[in-house]
Amino acid sequence: MDYYQKLWDAKMEASKKILTDAKVTFVNDVDHNAFVALEKPVWDKFSTTPQAKELVKKIVEVK
Repeated sequence: MDYYQKLWDAKMEASKKILTDAKVTFVNDVDHNAFVALEKPVWDKFSTTPQAKELVKKIVEVK
C-alpha cells in the first residue's frame, strides 16, 4: 500500500505543479455547509434515481 500511496502522492504533486504553472487558483477554504445548501435544489432536481440519490447523500456526508 505504501508503494501506491507514494505513486499517488507523486502524481498529485506533479499535477498540482502543472496547474499552478498554468496560473490555476486553488480554493482550499470552502464552507461545506454553504456549498451543500446552494447545491441542494440542483441535486433534488437531477437526482431522480435511487442510485443518484445515494451518490448525492455520500457527497453531502464528505467533510
